[in-house]
Amino acid sequence: MAGARPTTSRFKPPTVEAPTPPCQLGEAYCDTSIAEDKPLRLLIPVGSAATDSTKLFWATARLANRMAVQVVVLHCREWELANRVKYFRDTIEEANAIIANALSWFDALHIPAHGLLRDVERGFVGIGIADTCGEYPIDSIMVGLHRRRRTLHRHLGPTIAQIERRVDCPVIIINLDA
Repeated sequence: MAGARPTTSRFKPPTVEAPTPPCQLGEAYCDTSIAEDKPLRLLIPVGSAATDSTKLFWATARLANRMAVQVVVLHCREWELANRVKYFRDTIEEANAIIANALSWFDALHIPAHGLLRDVERGFVGIGIADTCGEYPIDSIMVGLHRRRRTLHRHLGPTIAQIERRVDCPVIIINLDA
């Protein structure tokens, strides 16, 4: 067509910003944009087994190397009723010593942390952890898992199942047998 005017389009393609690439931490992925605004508030339940807690602490230290982390150490002191009397499995002094040991570990690594003690009925530790997550501003929970069965995807354990059903934040599961 001779003499025809070229048509111009007023449509501009949208500009899309490239997403921030996730950093890889074992099998877990974390968004690095969280570290820019505020630290990740991480709840770590600790028990009386020192080797299990140490593995969780090392995993937290590796995470703290990649982003700002603020740790909340939680120890759930289990109780049960016998003849209408509440019996605790560990004393308040033992529970405080467990929390103090964890806090000294994080203090040595210059990771900000504080401790909480919660009394729960025996068998309901997961519910106590989930309730703590609801009462405090927690971004994620890191728990340990002993793989006693081969089918990990079906049998994560009753405590982790209780936690996952009741919380709205990510649950980071660390293999304690590795």
